[in-house]
Amino acid sequence: MTTWTHRIIRYSDGRGFSLHEVFYDEADNPVDMTAEPISFTVETAEGPSALIEMLKQALLDAERGAVLDESTVRAAAARSTSDE
Repeated sequence: MTTWTHRIIRYSDGRGFSLHEVFYDEADNPVDMTAEPISFTVETAEGPSALIEMLKQALLDAERGAVLDESTVRAAAARSTSDE
């Protein structure tokens, strides 16, 4: 079962930081991440409270985990793909 959290990613090219979904293996090692930073959007029927809850969870995730280097996660993803 793959799990994920929101994590702050430090870009390899020095352009800064962003929030991404990061995916983990069974041993909780980061193995991949979303290609683009997270965009927070909810359907009209869900309302603003759903968006606020998403933002709160993302903040908790980001505060709990250390900043990850993009190159480290991308290298893990490449290894994971080559192992298949």
